[in-house]
Amino acid sequence: MYSDTSYQDINSEIREKIKNDFLKPLHNYAYIVVPKPEKISNNRYRQTCYSEYAIFFEKDNKINMVSRPATQQFKSIENPGYPIPENCFSNLFAWYCAWFIDIDAQINFVEPDVEDYAFCIPEKFSVNFKEKYKEPRIKLEPIWVPFFVKKDSKYIKSTYGKIERLIPAYDMVIK
Repeated sequence: MYSDTSYQDINSEIREKIKNDFLKPLHNYAYIVVPKPEKISNNRYRQTCYSEYAIFFEKDNKINMVSRPATQQFKSIENPGYPIPENCFSNLFAWYCAWFIDIDAQINFVEPDVEDYAFCIPEKFSVNFKEKYKEPRIKLEPIWVPFFVKKDSKYIKSTYGKIERLIPAYDMVIK
């Protein structure tokens, strides 16, 4: 689903634009479709949602989230033991991390400090992209950042929900 192009296939025009930037896309599609993470502070970058989602309620505290297939940026995953946070639906999802920070440092994925954040990242999730994406970079396997959807955000109505495009998804913090 996300591996139709690879890092080595990034065209020369895009390579020229990103060569001195430490924020890099996984492939051409990421560069064109996914907004580049925004710098929030010296060491913090925010990724936003690049598609709208419809949320449909199911039974047993579960939901189904649907986005346009061409812009799908998350997947439903089996819960490997994360406790379900209070006030969240029981489904566990994972963000597709389309941009990475190309430095030799731990990067923590955290909840953005914004009012009415719609999601819950269940635990401190971190990675060192230089270690994960060693040279030569041919095909880069994406990182998946786990999250739950909060029940009490402004995006949840009584019978459905809607996540809007460009709301914060997660922050990457350089340690």
